[in-house]
Amino acid sequence: MRIEYVNPFGETKSFEIDNSQEAFTTAIRAAVAAKPEDYVYQSGIQNDNGRQACFYVHPYQQNNPCLIGDALMRLGVPEDYFYGSCNRYGARQIMMRFGFDAVTNLAAQAAQSVQDNGLTWPEALRSYEVAIFAGVDYA
Repeated sequence: MRIEYVNPFGETKSFEIDNSQEAFTTAIRAAVAAKPEDYVYQSGIQNDNGRQACFYVHPYQQNNPCLIGDALMRLGVPEDYFYGSCNRYGARQIMMRFGFDAVTNLAAQAAQSVQDNGLTWPEALRSYEVAIFAGVDYA
């Protein structure tokens, strides 16, 4: 799927993303494998309801994307795509924007929720894989 966007610098850009379940599964597994086994995402910023805020691309720390952001960048989404408002979309909105199927979308939301609750990335991956295995489509 080809995505066109205007980055915050006013430049029109585009990129290709493979929005298949297989591609996203490979990317999320690679993101988890690249971190220590006990890695827990920490943004250091709280959102309005007192929970840790999650960023696809952290606004103040380089190389600190959330799990879904890391996986999406491994699929070719440029970092500057997330600058600005896209950085605030939930996993559901961003996965829909890229045309992922409902099961992959739900599984990504499950992983995002586990991460946002302060558990490790391997635990988030297990949540993703359980949802994929179940193949449940709640859309």
